[in-house]
Amino acid sequence: MEKKKVLRSSLVAAIWMLASSGPALAQSAISGVVKDASVAVLPGVTVTVSSPALIEKSKSTVSDGSGQYRIVDLRPGTYVVSFELTGFQSIRREGIALEANFTATVNADMKVGAVEETITVSGDSPLVDVQTTAKREVLSRDLLDSLPTGRSFQGIGATLPAMSMGRFDVAGSNAMQQGVLVVYGGTGTDLAMEVDGLNVMGTLDKGWYPLVYHNDGEFQEMVYQVAGGPAESQTGGVRINMIPKTGGNVFKGDATVLYSTTRFQASNLTDSLVSRGYKSPGRLEKLWDVDPTFGGPIRKDRVWFFGSYRDWAYNNYVGNIFYRDGSPGVDDNHVQAFSTRLTFRSTERDRINFSWDR
Repeated sequence: MEKKKVLRSSLVAAIWMLASSGPALAQSAISGVVKDASVAVLPGVTVTVSSPALIEKSKSTVSDGSGQYRIVDLRPGTYVVSFELTGFQSIRREGIALEANFTATVNADMKVGAVEETITVSGDSPLVDVQTTAKREVLSRDLLDSLPTGRSFQGIGATLPAMSMGRFDVAGSNAMQQGVLVVYGGTGTDLAMEVDGLNVMGTLDKGWYPLVYHNDGEFQEMVYQVAGGPAESQTGGVRINMIPKTGGNVFKGDATVLYSTTRFQASNLTDSLVSRGYKSPGRLEKLWDVDPTFGGPIRKDRVWFFGSYRDWAYNNYVGNIFYRDGSPGVDDNHVQAFSTRLTFRSTERDRINFSWDR
């Protein structure tokens, strides 16, 4: 039996590794048009994007005959875009914040000048993706940490317009791993959950349950798509793409620790209810959430690691239900999730991701 478990775990890990080694569907892009001072298009311009989010540090392309360029397979992060062409002043656009599943339009107007002259432009990042009709909401890590909800994809999603989890929930009390999200009159079976573009839904009960527990600390962004989905999406409902954290050249870590008991909760139990037989109301028994993360280099600029462990529970007393000894009945929900990720830079332009989730 133990050998079968090892084989099964190895098979899942191998599938993740192979699936992650190709272009992930979670990637973003930067595109635009390059023109000169007379508004004529400029072909042959070298466009380079650079960011700490890229393992290869930078990516380049050349504008085509119509002055257009497009650089794909970009991770979420802050980018610098530079434009260079012999006989023209170089242009450098800084502070381009790129979200997941987003195509940022960055155009450039180049003037005739010496090669050594560079114009640096700092401005606001593009807010609207003009190259897609998809309706989506991107929640960054800072926003996820500040939302006053339970740390679950259902509770977080319920804060977005038109989205519903189909039940009343306070701080995750009714949405550990049970429940779905619906939008625009859809059904729960239309839910699709992805990790970096890889579908992680199981086949249990029509395939509308995720195969992995939601380790909130594992992800840096979450993208909720509610309309205008892409052709590769198998459903017409809510599509959640969770962008995982990866290690880098600097050791970094953080942790979330939450705890509460019945003593921090008020009670609306009255003598009138007790006299009518309602002796024990539904209330919190105990909750906790411990979620540390840590990542860094194994070999700088070559191999990185990231790990996260989450242990959490939300136990509730069930209203007027008792055990045989007379103590209040408890609906206990204790869940654990362990995630680890290795990223290997095989060549200047390629990387291999090895992920394991238990």
